[in-house]
Amino acid sequence: MEPRHAAALALVVWWLMTPPFTGVGPNPREASLDRAIPDPEAPLSKWLWSGSFESVDACQHEQQKQVADAQKRELNLPVAERGGEVVKDFLLGECIAIDDPRLKGN
Repeated sequence: MEPRHAAALALVVWWLMTPPFTGVGPNPREASLDRAIPDPEAPLSKWLWSGSFESVDACQHEQQKQVADAQKRELNLPVAERGGEVVKDFLLGECIAIDDPRLKGN
């Protein structure tokens, strides 16, 4: 690899992006069933920033950490309130180079 190409690769910053949440409901019969779920079909320009990293490996490591942390928090909730939506959100997350054209949107 040419030195100038290596330098260009070193300048890439990675963002951990997670899908936005979308509401499910209202449920007129049971309001407790109203909830928000991750929307992985949303355009990447609408996704939420969850951190910046110098490498894709560091980004993926943080994603795994966030999944584990969300799973631990989920276990502390009453059973009736466990939905796993935050865990799913981080599982659906992606490490995206900041120069990815999908971030610009329409």
